[in-house]
This record gives sequence, structure tokens and C-alpha cells, in this order.
Amino acid sequence: KARLSLPLRCIGLILSFEIFHTLSVGSSAVAAEGNRTMSKMMNSAASGMVTKRLFLLRHGQAMHNPRAEKARAEGCSHETFLKLMQEDDVLDAELTELGKAQAIALAKSKVLQEKLKGVKLVISSPLSRALETAECALPLRNNPSAERISIENFREINGWLLNAKRKPIQTLRNIFKDWDFTDLESEEDTLWTPSLESEDSCGERGYQGLIYAARSRREDSILVV
Repeated sequence: KARLSLPLRCIGLILSFEIFHTLSVGSSAVAAEGNRTMSKMMNSAASGMVTKRLFLLRHGQAMHNPRAEKARAEGCSHETFLKLMQEDDVLDAELTELGKAQAIALAKSKVLQEKLKGVKLVISSPLSRALETAECALPLRNNPSAERISIENFREINGWLLNAKRKPIQTLRNIFKDWDFTDLESEEDTLWTPSLESEDSCGERGYQGLIYAARSRREDSILVV
């Protein structure tokens, strides 16, 4: 949190964040705490800066999640949680029917859609579950003018499990026809490795993604999935 405040303020703008979760349409404790934290950052920032609004949305339940999430809710160890995800692992895991329903519920939320109607850019991880969530939560009919792009920076922690490995670019283009995949680094997912990415590396990628949204994009209202 401290790291976000200084470099982003130094480039002459403030990022206003709103965090939404597919499970509760923005009313979770995590969302509330995130919004409070970012509000404090804005209130403490110098006046006269340009403000960009970023909406952060987590993907819905994916194919490797159900048993692991159930066990975690029942108090299982972290080792058991990871073991269950490994057992249910599948390449570029897509949303379950529940995950799709969670995302569609966001599209039916008048409160959320009112907030998102001014979104001018949608940025998604290239993993299918994130792209599917974006398609369901903010369908093209609700916001036909928003550009939709996919970048590597916002994909979750990479490596080890195949659910973290994306499909080839051409396959993604065939499935998600309204998206721009130009910024992906290669046709195949060369970033995925059999070893789990470090949390520091994952965090740095996400941070660089925020810098990209803040400095390289002109849009002032952005949804990140």
C-alpha cells in the first residue's frame, strides 16, 4: 500500500480504486477495506492532480477452485488447499457454471453497472477465467465503446499449476473475438514455467500493470480483471 502511493503520485495523477468481488458485488470486507485505503491515499494527495479511476474485479470460480475453496472454508491447511487444486488442475482453467453465474450477477447489478457505464477501457489477464468474467460482468451490449485489451501483467501468480498457463493467442482470438491480444509476448505461453513464480515477481508484474494503466493509457476510467 505504501509502495503504491509515492510513485503513482509522482507522475502527476491519483488513482482512485474500487474493488469488486464476483461473490458479493463489491460489498465484501476486502472491497470495503481496499476502498477505504485508496480513499485515504486520495485525501492525502496534493491537489491539482489528474484522477484516474480503476475498478478491480476478481474472476469468478474456476474449474480448479470448487473442492479447494470448500476445504479452505472448512478450515483445511494451506498444504491441503494446494493439494486439492493440484488434483483438479486443468490447462487455463475456465469458469465453472457457478463462476459464470457470479459474473452474470454483476451484469444484473444496477448499482455496479451504473458505476461501470463510464468505463472506457477494460484490461484483462489473458487467462480464460478472467476474460470470461469480464465478458459476463460488462457485456459488450452494456458498453460497446470501451476498448478491450489483454496484457500479461495482471495474470495471477504464474507457474507450477497448468491452470496458470494461458491458451495460444490464436485460440484466444477465436474464442474472445472482441479483444485485442496484441500486447501478449508470444503465440505460446513462454512465461509459464514448471516452478512457481515468487510473490515478489508476481507483485512487480501487477505493479508494472498499474503503471501502464496510469502512464501509457489515456483513458480515465478503467476496469481491470
